[in-house]
Amino acid sequence: MVTEAEKKGAKATEESRVMIARIDERTEFMHEDIKELKVQVLKINGRVRKLEVGFASLVSILAGAGILDATVFHRVIGG
Repeated sequence: MVTEAEKKGAKATEESRVMIARIDERTEFMHEDIKELKVQVLKINGRVRKLEVGFASLVSILAGAGILDATVFHRVIGG
């Protein structure tokens, strides 16, 4: 015959298994979300890098043409 303590122990064990399964599912979802976020961050970083290069090129052209002198440079860009 099964005692009350054994029933409670079995019930607790089953609840623990269910909780562990839920944690595993949540962990898998989090890993997938992190993978998606990594891809998005890499895309954004690429776009930012292109903008930085374009901005540096524009500043160089304007400075070389004499349109952007030191005073304007410090006001616009800071420094």
